[in-house]
Amino acid sequence: MQGQVVGAENVVLNLRKASDAMRARIGQTVERLGLETLRVVKDLYLSGGALGVRTGRLRRSINEQFTQDGDTFVSTVGTNVEYGRFWELGFNGTESVREHLRRTPKGAEAIVHAHQRRVSVAARPFLQPALDDMGPRIHSALEKAAGGTR
Repeated sequence: MQGQVVGAENVVLNLRKASDAMRARIGQTVERLGLETLRVVKDLYLSGGALGVRTGRLRRSINEQFTQDGDTFVSTVGTNVEYGRFWELGFNGTESVREHLRRTPKGAEAIVHAHQRRVSVAARPFLQPALDDMGPRIHSALEKAAGGTR
């Protein structure tokens, strides 16, 4: 998942002219905003919001990665849990189910043989809405860090 700030071109032009202190300030701001976005995902969308919590595995898997390459600062918020994409985007297609052991509600065990099944699940996004919520905050914080007013 990626987000783009409208007007980022102006920030990039200003950044190229900026001092080392300004670059550091912008980098710190980008990282801080990534962590704030992570909290919004977990607190608003994965704690009873878009998805009901069953085990908490998806919520615990949400992470933030900050990288810098020259004047490019990137904060990525996401998950490595395989079903995260399924919930974020929805799914309509055929799913392959591996053979596994299943425990019934009464405690009995049964073998579920490998098979395919048709699945149609509507999207229940948790990353994109958090990014949308953070949009104004991201824009104003980056503008402030770059020396603009708002």
